[in-house]
Amino acid sequence: MRLSTRAVLAAFVLAICCCPSGQSQPRSPDFDLHAAADARHKLVSDAAGCTVTTLSCGVPASGELAPGDCTFDDGTKYDVWSFSGVAGQTVRLSVAPLDSTYTTPDLILVPPQGDASTPPETWGPGSPAILYKLSSSGEWRVGVSTRDLLAKGRYSLLIACGGPSPGPQSCVAEPLECGQSSSWYLTGDSCLFADQQHVYAWYELPLKAGDVLSARVVSDDYDPAVGIYQPGNSEAVSVGFGRRFTTPATALFVAPFAATFRVLPYSISATQAGFFSLSVSCQSNCTPPQISQQPAAQTISSGQTATLTATAVGVGPFTYQWYSGLPPDTSKFVGSGQTITTPPLTSTTSFWVRASNDCGSADSQTAIVTVTACSPPSIVTSPQGGIARYGAVWTFSVTALGSAPLSYAWYGGDAPDTSKPLGFTASAFTTAPLATNVTTWVRVTNPCGTADSTTARLIVDVPRRRTSKP
Repeated sequence: MRLSTRAVLAAFVLAICCCPSGQSQPRSPDFDLHAAADARHKLVSDAAGCTVTTLSCGVPASGELAPGDCTFDDGTKYDVWSFSGVAGQTVRLSVAPLDSTYTTPDLILVPPQGDASTPPETWGPGSPAILYKLSSSGEWRVGVSTRDLLAKGRYSLLIACGGPSPGPQSCVAEPLECGQSSSWYLTGDSCLFADQQHVYAWYELPLKAGDVLSARVVSDDYDPAVGIYQPGNSEAVSVGFGRRFTTPATALFVAPFAATFRVLPYSISATQAGFFSLSVSCQSNCTPPQISQQPAAQTISSGQTATLTATAVGVGPFTYQWYSGLPPDTSKFVGSGQTITTPPLTSTTSFWVRASNDCGSADSQTAIVTVTACSPPSIVTSPQGGIARYGAVWTFSVTALGSAPLSYAWYGGDAPDTSKPLGFTASAFTTAPLATNVTTWVRVTNPCGTADSTTARLIVDVPRRRTSKP
């Protein structure tokens, strides 16, 4: 049976106050987070002495952490923003530093006065974001801060607003990136596992193939657990368990492919819930590709195509993008694939390829395709006929000049009749044992044109039959 918010809160308050042994458990410094989080939320909510700036859905805003800003008890600076929200509406907030001096950004969402819900707080490198379904209508406040006492600088802030969405109040997928952290509450409005008893929070983060993920959850309200799930899989691929006050729950996982994975903090006990802090760290085993086989230079005649190939090594799969010109200029795209055939070329052209994987890219050396003037074929020596004995064989051959490649097509009959192809494609061919006269000619072709030989006539000397006298 699903517990009400009040029942869940009462359960975890009782768990905090009363240890099984009747004595307080030793408290780890890692668990001094709950009170600090509540204090930050209250200061952003009150905004005493702070300028409150209005946010509009879909309109980028910018601000700056600077001397003279409001400060938390630990001395870190913060700005306060506000927006008008509607109950059931899903909003996505994201903050992105614009200066290198603004490090470890921290994003805080606070509900209107009188709303006891507890939205998440997210911080860390990159662009922290919060996705949340609003629990009430009214003025919501957003704190933009930092976890670095010396941090300052400009930032951009964006809120995207959607319509009402079904489901439990807190059951939305919170975006998270490697190296970031988030604090939140498990309550009766959180997501429910299939057993309809255990509540969990839902986070999603992108990983590259080979990334080693460590998910760590601490809580001073309940015995924490954390599970890591692959896309489309209802069973956790890694699970960690901990103890409130003393032991974090830690799960480790190596991503077998690039995808967005789920990290679910939850309570070991169905009767416990409350505050938790989640941190995720990643170690990348993925490296950008290297070009092991460079595309080769070649020479062709005007009007011909060139076939180019390259090979990359590293963590696949790879994509290959070919360009003409010099790297890294990508303005002249040619085609995709490990091997490509160029269009017909009339001038010398340089080509190169960029090989990419989930971790980066590598540019090849330049392959120069030299284009020479094309000379049409000309016949130097046409095939010769003559007289041959019955049953003998005869070799017809042609000598031709012109730009390579030269191709040959032999025909029966008189030139230029092509209705009787013989199927021979070399500059010479040898007949089968002769029984009848042969008439043949050859057409020589290259990219610049064609040339026809004269007709060769071969007469077969058939022995006369002897007749006996009566």
